[in-house]
Order: sequence, then C-alpha cells, then structure tokens
Amino acid sequence: MSATTTAIFLALQVPLTWATIVVGAVMAQGLFAALILLLQRKNRRGNVFLALLLLFFTLWLLDTFFRAGEVYAQAPQYYFWPIYYSLGFGPLVYFYVKALTTRGFAFGWRHVWHFAPVAVQ
Repeated sequence: MSATTTAIFLALQVPLTWATIVVGAVMAQGLFAALILLLQRKNRRGNVFLALLLLFFTLWLLDTFFRAGEVYAQAPQYYFWPIYYSLGFGPLVYFYVKALTTRGFAFGWRHVWHFAPVAVQ
C-alpha cells in the first residue's frame, strides 16, 4: 500500500454496530484458530491446509465486515480489495482430507494446478 492509501485506510471510521462486532469477532477467532493450527507440531500437513482454509474464510468475511462497517461508502477504492477466495475452499478441503487419510502424503508442485482457479478469480 502506498502512503496515501495507508492514510485513507487509517482514517476510516467504522461504526460499532452489532453486525460489525459479530463479524469482527468471527474474523478474530478465525485468525487466532489459524495461528494456533500453524503452531501445532502434531499433524503438521493437515493443520496447514486447515489453517489456510480458515484464513480464506476470514478473508471472505472481510467483504461482509466492510459492508457492515460502511467502509465502501467512505473509500470506494477498497471495493475489490477483499478478494473472494471461494474457489480455494474445495482444493483446501481436498488436501486436508488427503493429508489426514493418506500416509506419507506430501504436497508438491504437481498439486499446485488445483489452485489455478483461485489465481484467476
């Protein structure tokens, strides 16, 4: 972000309504749970995919937070900032289940093509 964009973002006034409080709390819990999963040593591969899934959900909720907090009315340039990561949900769930059920599963470059729709989206 540039200095002007950062100044605008910091100058935003988000009203404290029930909607902003609830969505903000859910987003905070998603980030906290993702951090806890990333710090766990047991089932490391599966936890990484589950943590990424939680982060994608949290980024998806950012649009709801911006709408409830009237951020788009104050700064319309942020309309496309919370990119929808919904096409990433499927591959992340697939690799999470695969990491849990397949002994010795290792994510490699041959699996990256599953996330091509996310890059296009």
